[in-house]
Amino acid sequence: YESEDALNNNLSPEWEIEVKEDEPELKVEVLEVKKGDNFIGILQNLGAQYATGLEIAESLKKAGFNVKSLKVGQKIEVTKSVDVPFGELLSIDKIVLEPRYGQKYVVERNEDEKYVAELVELELKTENKFSSGVITSSLAVAMKEAGVPQSVIGNFINIFSYTVDFRSEI
Repeated sequence: YESEDALNNNLSPEWEIEVKEDEPELKVEVLEVKKGDNFIGILQNLGAQYATGLEIAESLKKAGFNVKSLKVGQKIEVTKSVDVPFGELLSIDKIVLEPRYGQKYVVERNEDEKYVAELVELELKTENKFSSGVITSSLAVAMKEAGVPQSVIGNFINIFSYTVDFRSEI
């Protein structure tokens, strides 16, 4: 028969606790520029330092984009590294801005941990399509029945609305 001390020592289990450091998580966030926003302020709201925002803005300027030309409603795609348990920003890894259709600026960190921006021109295709139809009610309805996309109908009417009275002339 074992002593009480020996019995108590056998009852306390030994557990191996493996402390694993959490890997940073990459997150992609699409931000929309609101009235009164400025580029560096947007990055600071994400948790970036002012100096980081300034460095990114300077790299964009070298590539040909002035961050002061941001427009309300413009989208900014930000890829960031986030501390997993607390959700704090560790770094901004990539930013994509598309000021005009077919043209985007990409900012990434290089091997020296410096931000470098480049302009990427996207190849645009021109496609000509033809539609015809008879107007029996309104131009918009006739265009829709002819298979014209709604976005084209809206643009068409906006373009010619100053020269054609679509309510009485057609």
